Parts: sequence; structure tokens; C-alpha cells
Amino acid sequence: MVSLNPKSKVQNPNKVFLAIARNVVLFFIWLLFLGNWSFALDIPRFYGQEIIVTASRLPQLKSSLPWSISVVSNEDLKLMGSKYLSDALAGVVGTDVISNGYLGALSSVRLRGSSSQQVLVLVDGKRSNSPLNGGVDLSNYPVDEIERIEVVRTPLSAVYGADAIGGVVNIITKKPDQGGKSLNVSMGSFNEQKVRLSYNYSDKSWGTYFTAGQHKDDGFRPNSQFAELDYNMKIEKILSETSRLGLEYGNFSADKRIPGSATYPSPNAFQNDRNNLLGISLAVSPDQGSSYLAKIYQRGESNHYIDPDLLTDSDNQTVISGLEIERHSGNLVLGMEARQDAGNGNAIAGYKAIRNIALYCEDTFGILDLGVRVDQHSTFGSVLTPRAGIKKQFNRDISVSLAYSGAFRAPVLNELYGNYPAYWAGGLPYLGNPNLKPEKGYLTEISAEFMQKARITVFSGKTSDLITSSWPVNSSFTAYSPINLNSVTRQGMEFEYQQTISPLLKSVINYTYQNCVDDGSGDKVVYLPDNKANLSLLIGDSFGGGSIVAKYVGERPYFDYPPPAYAATKALLPDFFIVDIHLFRKIWGTEVYLGADNLFDKNYQLIANYPQPGRRYSFGMKWGI
Repeated sequence: MVSLNPKSKVQNPNKVFLAIARNVVLFFIWLLFLGNWSFALDIPRFYGQEIIVTASRLPQLKSSLPWSISVVSNEDLKLMGSKYLSDALAGVVGTDVISNGYLGALSSVRLRGSSSQQVLVLVDGKRSNSPLNGGVDLSNYPVDEIERIEVVRTPLSAVYGADAIGGVVNIITKKPDQGGKSLNVSMGSFNEQKVRLSYNYSDKSWGTYFTAGQHKDDGFRPNSQFAELDYNMKIEKILSETSRLGLEYGNFSADKRIPGSATYPSPNAFQNDRNNLLGISLAVSPDQGSSYLAKIYQRGESNHYIDPDLLTDSDNQTVISGLEIERHSGNLVLGMEARQDAGNGNAIAGYKAIRNIALYCEDTFGILDLGVRVDQHSTFGSVLTPRAGIKKQFNRDISVSLAYSGAFRAPVLNELYGNYPAYWAGGLPYLGNPNLKPEKGYLTEISAEFMQKARITVFSGKTSDLITSSWPVNSSFTAYSPINLNSVTRQGMEFEYQQTISPLLKSVINYTYQNCVDDGSGDKVVYLPDNKANLSLLIGDSFGGGSIVAKYVGERPYFDYPPPAYAATKALLPDFFIVDIHLFRKIWGTEVYLGADNLFDKNYQLIANYPQPGRRYSFGMKWGI
């Protein structure tokens, strides 16, 4: 496990975690002696309709909710040949994936013009955002163990608290009865090699799922090699007809070469990432209409970056320790969350920790959904976040939704306590600002849905008190420091359409228009296209399937710093259009698949001066064992 060893009087997060675990165990024992229970612990099945758990922490029909939601299923991941979370999210409406390159390169997600720090990423409902910088590197999340991904493109701070201004991406992993037994081997361009073993067992009393994989690639640029190893295990024990205990552990490690930009390469830089997760959960119910869910988890991350040419050596560790207890009664959700985000390393000059305690409530009254959450934060105090949504079904084919959601983003350790030296002679160091306020925002949206095939959504919102650290200096002009400055207005439109052309063929089309402007400067937010569109043709039967996916991304503004003056200059990244194709077929019990990404070998960039790879191929086989 990633651990912290603070040399201070601040409480060690591992001790906090053990104390929380003790209290949870006592709570579990108390629940077990409540009485007789009778309810189904599994998510109910509504055949032909999608069930969503992220929007309100309850399993609900997607068609009944007023919020904008997209689902990427396990079958979609397979048909599209996705390898990492960044691949899986690239075609979702209202979503922008930003990446520095190919496998292993830093990748992040933005929703409806938000920053990546303003998107909360969950794994089975547990936080993944870094306590140090607030982001999530999508390249550290292989899709092999994912059952589905739920993307809620509306602020969800009333449900999950901080960092959900843009929305939430919830990665839902496979359970013991979903994993299967298989061996998967593949290879591809740039000497890519991948192997994965999966095993599951399930009976009436318990189940387990284990998966382990190794993936490596030589990269398409100098100094861009990548190698990762991951393994994950889940155990579920049915204690009685009405109670279930869950245990999970996961570990991911990656060694990455960091090539830098084309303008300023780093030919010898490298980075080591180490992530792990330990979680325990218990679900019980005292009667037919209500249930309790309690979970405790600890997520650790370690990041070590070295660039010998610049004499840079950055080594940092973070730990998230969380406890959540919920009561469900019909559509009513009552819950409590306690969490500590701790870090240790040279980025923040030692050990630092921030804590948050929250109460939340969600309920449905006819066509009206209401939610509210109160967070008490250790650095800036309390925040009250509401939300409300209405969905009216006018007839069998037409429905209209109207929703309002508040949100906030808490300042992270780097912004509060960062401590970086000057990187050049005459430069200024960077110092955090412990007096920062949270970023706050809201978003209003109205949607119309037709025959559960087409949906059009218009949204408008604002985020204020943005935390900015690129140019302001502290009052003594001796260091760069982050401050709350300016606001951003986000407006746009989304269109989605899917059509089953035949029992074997389905088409999915989406289009996003967004206009996101910095209210202080009047400039558009960098790296966000005004226009974006995706077209997918998915084909499949019991013997195989595949996909053809076409993506268009419009021009994106950014700031360049050309020599010799290195002054900020407004520029535009050109638009691009790429096509990917993936196919698989079952032959004598073996699944054979092949793919071609960037089929027409286009040159394009998602971030200026960080080229993306050209045409590349992949081939693999999967055996049941």
C-alpha cells in the first residue's frame, strides 16, 4: 500500500483509517443484530431499459431521470476496441478528452467546458481524483475489468460533494458473477504487447473475481516507452438472505518515459506511478422497503518524476481515506460521508492533510427530484449545495426535462500548500495559498427526448472564484501564488440520436456545441472546440461483431509561447477527422480480434506540440479457460 510517514504532529492517515474501520465494524455488528430482513441486494433488472446508479446513488431507470446521462457498456468497450479509460470516453457527447500522446501519456477528461479538476471520477462510487492536483490520469485505468461507465454531465455536488462542477464519471467494475474465465493476448504497432488473465467463481454463498494484466509499448516518439502491471480482486460473501459483505483490493503500477513536447523535448525524463485501493462494504436491510449501505476505503497514489537534464526529482504520495453510510427507503437517500485527503512529498514540503464531513439527502416527489448536501471542510468551512430536476412525460414518445444544479470545487493540497523552487535564474518560486476559497458554480439545462432515440439539450452555467496560479504573485512580489480570480460562463447544446437499423446493426450519432468564455479576459477557454461530432456504426451477433467510429473535433484555442520573447500568443489548433475500425470473431471457441486506429493516418494534436500517433494496428486472441 502507498503510505505516508509524516514527521509532524498531524495525525497519520493510516491511523485515521484504522479508527474509522473500527467504528464501521461496530456499526456492521449493530446492523447484524437489528432483526429479520428481506430485500433483494442486487440491482433490479428492467429488460430493455438502462439502469443508472450514479445520478442519485440509487438504481433507477435512465428514462425516468431529468439529468443528462451517457452509458458506455462493456459491450460498447469491446466493439470499439477501447484499451484505457481515455479511449472509452472520447466519443461521449459533451466530453473532451485531452492527452499528451499515446499509451501512458497523461490524459484527462472535461465535461461541458469544465476543467479536468472540475470532473469527479469515481470507481464503484469511490473517489479517484488526486488530493495533490485534483485531476485523474485516464491512462492509469485499463478497461478490461470495467462492466460499464456512467457519465453524468451535470453538476453533482449535491450528491458527491466537491469537484463535480462539470459532472461525474463513474467506472463500475465487474462483479464475481460477471467476470468470466479467460486468457487474452494481443500485439500491435510500436511493438505493443499485452496479456491478461481473468478468473471468477460464484455460487449461492460467495463469489470472487480476479484479474491481472501486463501491457507494454515502445512508443512512437523518442523516449515514449510504456510498461504497466495491474491486478485486482473482489470477494463477495452472502451472510444471509438479506446481507452481503464485499472486499476488494486493486494495484496498478506503470513505468513511463516522458518525451516532453515537440518544441521542448525531455529525452531522458521518466515517471513511476503506483496506485492501490482497499475497500470493504456491507449492505443490509431491516424491512422490505429500506436498506443500509456502509463502505470504508483507502486509495493510495505515488508519483515519482525525474528529469536528469533539468535536475528535477519530484516524489509525492497521497492517500484518500473515506467512510460512507447510507440509508435507502424507496426513492429517499440519506447519507453521511467522512473523508481525509492527505499527501506527503516535496511538492508540498512535507505532510499535509485536509478533511471533510458531509450529510446529504435525495428524494423524488412525483416528477420532481430534489437533493441537498452540506459539506464541512477543514480549510474553508461549510458549503450548502442544492439541486432540483423535473421530467414530464407528455406521451409515450415525447418527454421534457428541466434541471438546476449547484456545485463547488475544493482547493487541493498543491494549491493550498504547494512549495516549488524557481526553475530559472531570476524566476520566482511557487507557494500555495491556505486562504483560498472553493470554486463555486451552477448549471441549468433543458432537454427534450423523442421516442427514447433522440435527445436535444441546451445548457447554461457559470463558475466563479476560479483558482488561478499562472500569473498572479503574492502581495510581497516574492513568489507566484494561487488566488481566486474571475469566472467562466459555459453555454452549449448537445444532440444525441441512436437507431437500430437491423437486429445486427445500430448507429449512434452525437454532436456538441459549446461556448465557454473567461469572463475576465473575454477569451475562450483553451483546448475546447466549439464543435465536436461522433458517428458510430456497431454490428454484432452471437458469433462476433465490430465497429466503425468516426470522430470530428473542431478548432481549439490555446496560448503559445514562441521564442525569443516567449510572450503569450493566441493561436488555434486545427480541426481533425479520424476513423477507427475494430472487428472480432469467435472461431472454434477462440475470440479473434483486430483493429486499425486512425485508419487514414491523419496528423493531429489534442495539446499543442504533443503529436498523436498515426495509423496503428492491433491483433489479439482470447481463450476461455
